[in-house]
Amino acid sequence: GVVGGNIEPVHLLEPAGSVYVNEGGLDLRLPMNPRATLLAAAANPLWRGGVLFGDALVVGPVDEDGWDTSAPEDYTKVLLAETGCRFHVEFQAPSSGRRRRLPGLEWTGKFTAYADGLRLADGFPGMAVRVVPAP
Repeated sequence: GVVGGNIEPVHLLEPAGSVYVNEGGLDLRLPMNPRATLLAAAANPLWRGGVLFGDALVVGPVDEDGWDTSAPEDYTKVLLAETGCRFHVEFQAPSSGRRRRLPGLEWTGKFTAYADGLRLADGFPGMAVRVVPAP
């Protein structure tokens, strides 16, 4: 399979989706996946503190038939962005449309933006951290 074994989903709340990883990643001594860990922690405040191991697959929310959909543009625009792009960090309560952007700050690295956003999220308990391309 895509993740090299039995899959385990980590649910992403904002934007909605899932990250699939190998459920035996720790026991199999697969390498830590810092990028998938940052993404899951940012999108799901309830999951923070966990660690993901091995390859990961990001998908969108399930459809009305229970099937995974393609990863939302909110993820693909950031994760597939070319070198040289700049990013903003926003905070959003899960299931709320309102976002709070950190004014005047931009990042050149998407995963640095996720990591810094998570550090800053300590001041916003329960908020999802979103990284978005700068206009």
